[in-house]
Amino acid sequence: MKKILALILLGLAVLGSNAQAAPPSTAQIERLLQVMDAEKVIDQMIPAMMQQSNALMEQRLASSGASKADKNRAQRMMAAQEASLRDMLSWNNLKPIYLRVYTDTMTADEVLAMTRFYESPEGRSVMQKMPQLLQRTMQEMQPLAQSAMEKMMADMEAEMTKGGKKAQE
Repeated sequence: MKKILALILLGLAVLGSNAQAAPPSTAQIERLLQVMDAEKVIDQMIPAMMQQSNALMEQRLASSGASKADKNRAQRMMAAQEASLRDMLSWNNLKPIYLRVYTDTMTADEVLAMTRFYESPEGRSVMQKMPQLLQRTMQEMQPLAQSAMEKMMADMEAEMTKGGKKAQE
């Protein structure tokens, strides 16, 4: 019985020590973000996002028979959206978020392990491929997003039609 009690107490002590693991320092997280090229990855992500949005917009404009003026207006709107997106996703805006999230979520040991990995040849290779992975993922998801958007629009139109009929009654 004493052995079982000792094992339980030992287990609780181990669990307690894991729960109290030291949070990473700001310097550790900044180093991790540096070796991950986080700022560069974000900068490369924006054109990929905009490429998908532009392709979708061009597809819709072509199918709707939009005029040259409509196409020009849409292109100006997309350029404004890209500028807004770049501003919103600037490194100055995102870095404090990364620091908070990593500090609240990761332990110092985990951040150090991740840093070691991303400093390794394999880790560098993974990070170099990350923009391609993100772009390919977005391309693969585009049909799903388009389908979901079309269904949502059809559902909204159906609901609006029902609402209009009820208002007339």
